[in-house]
Amino acid sequence: MEVARMCLEAQKFEHALFSAHLAVEKALKARYIDKHDDAAPFTHELHELASQIPLPLPGEQMALLREMSRLAVRARYADHQWSEEQATHKNAEYWVSHAEQLLQSILQ
Repeated sequence: MEVARMCLEAQKFEHALFSAHLAVEKALKARYIDKHDDAAPFTHELHELASQIPLPLPGEQMALLREMSRLAVRARYADHQWSEEQATHKNAEYWVSHAEQLLQSILQ
């Protein structure tokens, strides 16, 4: 999350979006390993990881995980038009903030 915050401050919004997703993904995979004593699945789909643990996340947080997964792919392989429309300061702030909230739920 530190990298996501740094990218947000540096106005590197695509990288902030991607880094926020990565932080949540790594936390979910750590919980998976802890719960199953086995390697985490090779997926970047956050809601799939969360459902395999399982975590007591409310439906709204599961929906956020789905949307964050879509954004991360777009942020990683974005084209110029997508970046101008979606990789904005407002969106990056929104997702970095939600990623921090999700981390609190995942790591408690």
